[in-house]
Amino acid sequence: MGPTEDAVIDGIVKKYLQEYGSLVCREVCFARFGMSWDFTIPEVARDFLKGSRHDPRRIPICEKECTIARAAAWAVEKILDIKGVK
Repeated sequence: MGPTEDAVIDGIVKKYLQEYGSLVCREVCFARFGMSWDFTIPEVARDFLKGSRHDPRRIPICEKECTIARAAAWAVEKILDIKGVK
């Protein structure tokens, strides 16, 4: 592997595995919320994104640390590190 691939593994993949135990969406959801959803079903995806007033693990879903935003932040940190930006 080259330096870019190594950087991705070190900067994102290892953090993801450490934090969530997997790179698979279903398994990440289970690690975060104790359950998973089939996002290929539009109604299920809408319900997930709306959150539920009866489920404190998901209220509101993006006010807690959003999994996607967190991974994006890790990627930005690694890019800045590679570019030497402090």
